[in-house]
Amino acid sequence: MTRSDKGFTLIELMIVIGIVAVLVAVLAVAILPWIQKAKPRATKALLQNVGNALAGEKVTPNETSFRKDAGALAATLSNDDKMKSSQILVFYLCPSKEVWDQAPAYKGKGYSPKQDPQQFKDSMRGDAGKLQYFVDAWDRPVWFRIEKSGSFLISSAGDDGQWDTDDDLIFDSRNNSVRERAEILGK
Repeated sequence: MTRSDKGFTLIELMIVIGIVAVLVAVLAVAILPWIQKAKPRATKALLQNVGNALAGEKVTPNETSFRKDAGALAATLSNDDKMKSSQILVFYLCPSKEVWDQAPAYKGKGYSPKQDPQQFKDSMRGDAGKLQYFVDAWDRPVWFRIEKSGSFLISSAGDDGQWDTDDDLIFDSRNNSVRERAEILGK
């Protein structure tokens, strides 16, 4: 009787599975820190891009002017102040064609938003034709607010999802940069 040398023995198969498991574990340990830093980096890039676009505008958008400019669309504003501020920001920077066509401020003007909505499509939520809003990499609304000095801030609640904590990411128009709240407070 001759033994056929086709296939793997059970021991060979277990050794290969063990090696693959070790490689997966090493890879996970090496990549996990990089993945954890990807969301803050993506959110910083979004805040910087939106902040730079808004900084070039002569008028800083506010709710009063929005209600006049948006007409009936104002009725679709969120009750959440942070989401509402984000909707106003999208309306002025990169409204969809459908929103543009419904807004009294844009009626009769050819569609030409200040920023191309496609540039931010992965960072906006909401239905086309309605008021969309910006979201950070954790899929939470960003918060736009105007300071008494006239400067503005665009913020993300950061990884913990809680506002006014050290990991908040904030674009500040006074220095045109994005930093963590802890850096701003000098912690």
